[in-house]
Amino acid sequence: MANPNIDVKNFDADKTFNGMSLFDAIKLVQDRMQWLKYDIVYSEEYGFNLNIRKVDFDKGDNTVVFYVGTLKSFDGLLPEIYEENNFFLEQFLMVFQHIINGRTMVLDNIDKFFSPMKAPKFFLPVLAAWFNIDLSLFGNREDVVRKMIQFAIPIYKLRGTKKGLRLLLYILTGVIPDIIEGAAPFTEMTISNKVQVDSPIFGNSKEKFSFYVYFPILESEFDGALVENIHRMVQKEKPAYMKAYVCFKRPKKIERKITTFEDGMDTLGEDGVYF
Repeated sequence: MANPNIDVKNFDADKTFNGMSLFDAIKLVQDRMQWLKYDIVYSEEYGFNLNIRKVDFDKGDNTVVFYVGTLKSFDGLLPEIYEENNFFLEQFLMVFQHIINGRTMVLDNIDKFFSPMKAPKFFLPVLAAWFNIDLSLFGNREDVVRKMIQFAIPIYKLRGTKKGLRLLLYILTGVIPDIIEGAAPFTEMTISNKVQVDSPIFGNSKEKFSFYVYFPILESEFDGALVENIHRMVQKEKPAYMKAYVCFKRPKKIERKITTFEDGMDTLGEDGVYF
């Protein structure tokens, strides 16, 4: 599939589109080549199916013209008296021919609309809504949305489990996290004045109904929006009665250099250092 950032100067439209079905060609342009404009020319000269037989590409305004076959034209359904030398009627009926061809193209490829990996981009929100998938968690990451829809059924079977949450986070981030149950990712502090009452801070780190999700990479390797969506997904998918935390690998500790005094440097207490 062509790269949306492809170099226009080296773009070979004929090699890319020739022989492809019109449906797949339009999907490719709309999903992966938004910089490219397209037009369609139907003609019985190219047969009676909606496959691309010829391609013209204008590099000046990035417009590609697809020449495809067409369904049986309406002209042949008219009485003979209307079939000859009637340019206006031919052009008028061609409007309806374009509409019928467009509807036929969709109906001939309707199965692809229900395949998450093949569906047109504009139809993905419909599929996501059927599975109650929150698209705001994925931003504009189309590949992740398609995977979420593709694996929605097996993921729902694992919902509320450790395995299910790890799978969701892997699809979202591309990194498999560890999930540690019955613990919190911090050290508990307790304040006591040696009387009968102790005051714990941050709760009990050995709390039974808590867990934390640990990513073995630095937080800085994810952008801010993705980190926020990780937290949202964990809170959304965790069991309601449990506390959940997200943490990342600690940055390498940089030890502070020790201050030394070389020969010729005098120190004078609170007044600082004199040379």
